[in-house]
Amino acid sequence: SELLSNPRKQYLPPSSIEDLNKIRFFGEYLFRFGKNGIVEMYKNHLHVNTIDTKQHRPDKYASLEDKRFDKVFDVVYADKKLFISNDLGVVLLYFLSDENAQNLVYLTQLELTPFAHDITDMALYNKHYLLIGGDEGLSLYDTQNLQMLFQNKNVIPQNRKTGLYQVGAFNDYLLFTRNLSSPNLAVYDIKSEKIVHDFQGESEHINDFSVEEKVLYSLDDGHVYLWDLGKIR
Repeated sequence: SELLSNPRKQYLPPSSIEDLNKIRFFGEYLFRFGKNGIVEMYKNHLHVNTIDTKQHRPDKYASLEDKRFDKVFDVVYADKKLFISNDLGVVLLYFLSDENAQNLVYLTQLELTPFAHDITDMALYNKHYLLIGGDEGLSLYDTQNLQMLFQNKNVIPQNRKTGLYQVGAFNDYLLFTRNLSSPNLAVYDIKSEKIVHDFQGESEHINDFSVEEKVLYSLDDGHVYLWDLGKIR
């Protein structure tokens, strides 16, 4: 297949900070992050900000050494707000106060109840709602007023030491993978607050998934499968 740019074109130069091994795109903004509590922010290919989330760790962790606050799991940008999840069980919230993205104001933190140790993944639902997945289940926040709409830990089977590690959305369905050692995918109906489909037995080990319109793409032990989400009832 022919590459989008040929010869290969470098979009960003290597970072001077080690282990920034994940990226997220939101419109004209790109975020690069990973370990060390650092998030780099780019606008139209240009570096505009570096966020050291260790400066805004929860007060109860103020005495921790830096190595205990090591990982940024995910980044979501919506309504001029930047949400950053980490391995201390909170979502840090920043506000973009100017068009050049150089003035990023720390606002607050979203701490889940019951306490989550890891918030591993986030996604946007209907553009203005933040879906949060972690070791204590599933939460949904309104990104405009920061109110939590619901938190349902029943998505995790009882007496199972497992959490959610990837989340996504399609119409009124929330999708998530459970059980990191042998991940399986489930579909949750936000209106009925019930799991309406479980892919266990149909797809054994889902390492990643993506939703495009009505099609679910799942990566299962090297194979990519397509599923028609329009048939879910």
